[in-house]
Amino acid sequence: MNPQYTHTVLVVILVTLPLWVLARRFVYQRQKPVSKSAHYKQELAYALLYCYFIGLVSITLLPFSKYTNSFPNRANIVPFVNAVTNLEDILKTHTFRIMLPHLVENILGNLVLLVPIGFLFPICFRYFQSFKRVIIAGFLVSFVIETLQYFLKFVAIYRSADIDDIILNTTGVALGYLAYQLLVVKKSFQPSYAENNLTT
Repeated sequence: MNPQYTHTVLVVILVTLPLWVLARRFVYQRQKPVSKSAHYKQELAYALLYCYFIGLVSITLLPFSKYTNSFPNRANIVPFVNAVTNLEDILKTHTFRIMLPHLVENILGNLVLLVPIGFLFPICFRYFQSFKRVIIAGFLVSFVIETLQYFLKFVAIYRSADIDDIILNTTGVALGYLAYQLLVVKKSFQPSYAENNLTT
């Protein structure tokens, strides 16, 4: 792993972890007593969400660099034009074994990137038990990531923004919500907020 990448991730963890612990302690003190089982499940969900966002930032926005590059900023706003162009290039150049795995990896990677939002948001926050609200939240997270990636060219390593990523990310959120419905709601899992009057 790139030492600069590792160093940046560790800095993010060191800065955010104390704030996270303090925030969880503050919320816990305001909650009414709940069963230990429900409390542990809820805290596990919050911890997973925290770790996920650390990973998400690390994958999409890091590492920062003190150098910029000469590549122009790219922002594709036409759905699937890049995917079609890349596929056409693969067919013309017969580079299936080299380029096709990269294309598939990019599509699947963007599809699964925000799946945890669709799954964990409804568990952690009562407000996001609505499919519409989860989808909007996932879309906004993806939009912010793509926007930041576009402007990172001026302060960090080269990035590009693509509408395809937003579409795939948001689809992944929907898949995550479907998994939540099947694995959590159908199993009658009750988060701790369902047992007290605090709206998280």
